Amino acid sequence: MPITKFVINLDSRPDRWQYWEGRKGYIRWRATSREEISPESHLIEKMISYHNIRYTPQHKSKIACMVSHINLWRHIITNKLDKVVILEDDALGFVREEHMEGLMDDGITYLGGFFVAPQITKKLHRGEVEKDLVCGLNLVDPSKFKVMCCLAYYIPTWQVAMEMYVTIMDKERYRAIDIMIANEESIKKYFVYPAWFAESTTGGSDIRESQKKFARSDYTFK
Repeated sequence: MPITKFVINLDSRPDRWQYWEGRKGYIRWRATSREEISPESHLIEKMISYHNIRYTPQHKSKIACMVSHINLWRHIITNKLDKVVILEDDALGFVREEHMEGLMDDGITYLGGFFVAPQITKKLHRGEVEKDLVCGLNLVDPSKFKVMCCLAYYIPTWQVAMEMYVTIMDKERYRAIDIMIANEESIKKYFVYPAWFAESTTGGSDIRESQKKFARSDYTFK
């Protein structure tokens, strides 16, 4: 079965789509912009943000990012798509299709991102993670670490997409989409190591006003 590869891209960022446009098999998925989030939307109150960004454009950008991913999951479910790779448009790398058959079908697989401690506000002891790493596919052990960032991930079946969709939409309050996925223990999570995708260090962030850290192929920051 062929792999479907979506790139989430804002209309305002044609520069980022140019990186993917000439590549075979990559499909542009139109991202929801923060301007499309109404001030009266129920999502404004449901999304949790620190007080210093609660009433800034960043708060609406977090919501728009979440909506972009969830709308794509809904598309996957409606069309019963299996073997789907989802990329954000600041991802740099390529899908290694020769290795896709080795990925699991009972959960999502991160293809990029960064490691954080189980309690994300705490410091991660990387030695605890690295001693068990293997080249290739690894299982996320939430007692030791989590993987953050929705830069690049693989959804093996539309049923897994459905599980994610129902689980996230059923929450009383929302957080950034990558935090909700990372914190949800009912969703099984794997990751490939080294990562297939790193985060572009140019072009700025469409969510945060400034970004000083970028996910690398070893799941650390640059």
